[in-house]
Amino acid sequence: MKMIRLVAVLATVGWSNMIHAQDLLKKVPEEAQVVMAMNGKAFFKHVDAAEVNKIFQNIGFFDNVFGKKNKISKENIQELGLDLNSKAYIHAQITDSVQYIGALFPIANVAQLEEVLPKDKKIQTVDGLKTLYTSDGTLRMSWDDNTLYFLGAVPMFNYFNNEEIRTRYGLKEDPKYNYDDAAAATTVEAYPDTVYVDTTITEVEVPPVKQGEIKEVEFEEGEEFIVPPASPPAKGTEIEEDEYAYVDSVLERDEYQDDYYKVYAEVSQHNDSVKNVLMAQWVNQRFTQILDGKIGYSKSKTFSRMKDNELMRLEMKNFNDFYSLYYPMDLFYGTFGAKPIFDYGYESLAGSLIVDGPQLKFVGDLGLDKEMTKYFKDIYKNKFNSKFFEFLDPNALGFISLNMNSEAYIKHMPSLVKKVYGNMAGDKVGNIIDLFATIADVTLDEKALGKVIKGDNLFVVNGVTKQEVKYKDYQYDDDYNYTEVERTKMETLPQFIWMFSSDDTRIFEKIINVGKSENSIEDHGGIFELKINDRSGIKPYLLIDKGIVFLSNDLQKLKDIKSKTFRGKGDASFVSFVKNNPVSMVFNAKQVPSLVKELDIPIHRNIEETINELSQYGNLYFVSKKVKGNNAGFEIGVDFPKTKPNAVSFMVDAINKLTLKFKD
Repeated sequence: MKMIRLVAVLATVGWSNMIHAQDLLKKVPEEAQVVMAMNGKAFFKHVDAAEVNKIFQNIGFFDNVFGKKNKISKENIQELGLDLNSKAYIHAQITDSVQYIGALFPIANVAQLEEVLPKDKKIQTVDGLKTLYTSDGTLRMSWDDNTLYFLGAVPMFNYFNNEEIRTRYGLKEDPKYNYDDAAAATTVEAYPDTVYVDTTITEVEVPPVKQGEIKEVEFEEGEEFIVPPASPPAKGTEIEEDEYAYVDSVLERDEYQDDYYKVYAEVSQHNDSVKNVLMAQWVNQRFTQILDGKIGYSKSKTFSRMKDNELMRLEMKNFNDFYSLYYPMDLFYGTFGAKPIFDYGYESLAGSLIVDGPQLKFVGDLGLDKEMTKYFKDIYKNKFNSKFFEFLDPNALGFISLNMNSEAYIKHMPSLVKKVYGNMAGDKVGNIIDLFATIADVTLDEKALGKVIKGDNLFVVNGVTKQEVKYKDYQYDDDYNYTEVERTKMETLPQFIWMFSSDDTRIFEKIINVGKSENSIEDHGGIFELKINDRSGIKPYLLIDKGIVFLSNDLQKLKDIKSKTFRGKGDASFVSFVKNNPVSMVFNAKQVPSLVKELDIPIHRNIEETINELSQYGNLYFVSKKVKGNNAGFEIGVDFPKTKPNAVSFMVDAINKLTLKFKD
């Protein structure tokens, strides 16, 4: 556990890396599918190290990170022996059997580093390097005068769940839970007259007893205290023999479960021990290969070109193969009789965490294969309806926009389904998927459907409102006969509006006519209420106006739209998000304090200032950009207040204040 803490410590401090400007990229294994670089030089360009030290001191980091018996004598992260002005690297390689996770940290002063290591751990020399292991041997830490290495191994569940592999390594099967549930159910059914009583203990407030109210009763020597006989059982409460049998069955089940979980724990302990031995062996083998250079080293050029505002960079290659290793294929095969490939056409993922003044954002690219690139370019080639922009109110709580070409999506949908799910040649499920994809390809008229829903969508949440809603309840008399009654309550509901363009609204008009004839739609002068049984109290209304279909629970706004009295002006930043990106999700953080007050949400005094400070924030957003080349770009960001020089400085100051409050 102390070794794991040390990894977390150094990863945290790794943001702060390196006075000798050494670059450890040449020591990152070439086979690593995931590589992350942490740019300490960029981090400390934007924040003072003294401010970071305050956070560590507030949380008692130096006293407690390795336990009270292993206190760190230092009070400054710059004295932990790491080089705080270069790059540290974390890398991972995932195979079908094991996940290797490693890290490389540059050392500035090896003597300082060795001073802070746990004193109760034995340092060994392995592969010519000083080395520490975790108690199970699955995580190794080694170092020389310049580099601190970490390498750990985690077994892959699917691999060790394979019957052949279990036999090879002597792994035991998990015990089967074979208690006869059917018999137990029959036992219960045999007692239809048994009344089951809720035995949950409810706390009852007992009034305080005044002094003198309790009197001690004294008995003279030899006086007998006669206990009155127990009252005879009330009529209908005699204990039947069948009830004893039911109690016995419950006790029998409990005893079986105790035995089952005991065996299960023993099997798990045995299997974990076997896996840990394997992981420890594989870690050492892999470590030796890395040090000998037998597996090659990373040749990425982007890491060496990181800019001063680039705090972190992440690169993943063979992305589709990477995440497919985590799919529960045995479950798919057991359920569907097939193992789908799930080929989404994702080849790589890369991105950087960038500080840009008060804004902190992660800018990335998803690399696509040739086929998926064509689909993405066709599907996200569409012009957004500019009439939507006026609904992007600057005081809106948030919105989601999706701008796609419905005609292109319907056209490519059969091919997409076959690519992702149907690539299971020769098996029954693959043939069925191929059949349905072909039927869709033949029967769907993409041009006609593309006119019904063109593909530009905007969903806006303008805030919340309190409304009185009706709901059904039940009243019971003394004999437990119930009567259905209607009650009312106040609910806090989101106030939303969803809109999309349509060049052919006939299908919606016919749906409205059918709904009116079935009394499931009510006409409010051309605005149609959809009568749905929803306990939330949300009443959706539908309006079709000038080629736009609106769905909202704000009846007044729809009336204003229909009467042409609605006057809205879109926020410039919101319009930019929607206009320039096929997908955008934006949350207006500055509305949170007023929302918390409106909803009367209780908040702890320690975070009250932080909540109120959100009124100075900008947007929290995610956007998916248009495809360029074979890359689908995306961006996630937050606009922090401009009260500090930059986003990193603001975050460190905010964390510092928060830790200080909890310390007090």
